[in-house]
Amino acid sequence: MVGTPLGLYRHIPHGLYHTGLSCFLGVHGHPCGGGLLGRCNTRRGRVLNCANHGEIYSANECRIGGIVGSMGKDPSAAHQSTNLQVGYCANTGTVSSSNGSSHVGGILGFQEEGCSDWTDEDSWVHDCYNTGSITGSGDRGGIVGYVDHYSYVQKCFNSGETNKGICGTRKSSAIIYDDYTFYTKGSDSGDWLGDKKISDEDAKKEGTFQNEEQTEGFDFNGIWKMGSNHPILRDCPFQDISFSN
Repeated sequence: MVGTPLGLYRHIPHGLYHTGLSCFLGVHGHPCGGGLLGRCNTRRGRVLNCANHGEIYSANECRIGGIVGSMGKDPSAAHQSTNLQVGYCANTGTVSSSNGSSHVGGILGFQEEGCSDWTDEDSWVHDCYNTGSITGSGDRGGIVGYVDHYSYVQKCFNSGETNKGICGTRKSSAIIYDDYTFYTKGSDSGDWLGDKKISDEDAKKEGTFQNEEQTEGFDFNGIWKMGSNHPILRDCPFQDISFSN
């Protein structure tokens, strides 16, 4: 695949809504690259129920993710309401950059900011999982590489190799809202994000991802179901496709 920015879609400058797409092709050498979408520089963009199995790589300074490279409109000064949503997505492909200034995530490379008078839909990544390795240099997170101000990361799981379990880093002093984010590989994202490291055995148990009353956390009735080794999504086409000769 050739182009800049790059994915199945290169660059979306206006409103976007995509659901149920899957990618098996690799994306190499581009400053904004994702399995499905390179960059969505707009408010009200939504990418839902999508999966990627291809390798995403760049040697340049970049924003790259298994699903989307960069998502949301940069508000410059004021905060941005109703900016972006990425949900119900899965990545199994390796995502990597050899450039130390890059933002690299299993689902999303760069998450633009939301609004101080916030709702979760202002800047919202939720109900996603990654099993692909997030390697190389730069900000590397199992779910999001770089998180901007007033952003929400919720109900996500990472088992891919990486240095940070859920989010690679954040904008200085950024306020991040999160709950029920879990990982088996990597380290915690810092005291600004309450992600939780769990064992491979605990990853196989529904109760790990919910509160004791099973009233909060992962929704195993409508959104998630337990796979052989960890939760998977009920409605994410092609998330578990494998090839054989």
